Amino acid sequence: MNPAQTVLDIETTRYSAVVGRILKAYQMEVSVRIDGRVYQGSRIDDLLRDWCTNRNITSTINFEVMRGDVTIFGFHDHPNELWAAVSEEDFVVSLADEGLLRFHKSAWVPSLKLTERLRKGIRRIFGRPRRSSNKTGLDKLH
Repeated sequence: MNPAQTVLDIETTRYSAVVGRILKAYQMEVSVRIDGRVYQGSRIDDLLRDWCTNRNITSTINFEVMRGDVTIFGFHDHPNELWAAVSEEDFVVSLADEGLLRFHKSAWVPSLKLTERLRKGIRRIFGRPRRSSNKTGLDKLH
């Protein structure tokens, strides 16, 4: 993907419902790459039956839905990073209208995505930063 490309950032917790709808809607015209393995045509039925669960999807590192050489949906690291190409906006709007997801347009910039992921991860591990006084634990030693 071109780092300056505008994409639709997708927000959902219903990963299997959203990914399942993507796979069903685009099955006959795309290839799907999951952690380096490629699936096409009837093999996408196998994905829908055997892989398309929240547990499996959240265990996936790399997910791409490709039309030819163009990735139209994807995520890296976790499905909370799911995005869609702007060309697929009508389909994404239909899923939003059903209440499956929310989305917004953004410029895809890898370093900003990484920074935001790090910020979220730190908050998840350590919680929100606390306000502290000027004294630290080391000050008490002196």
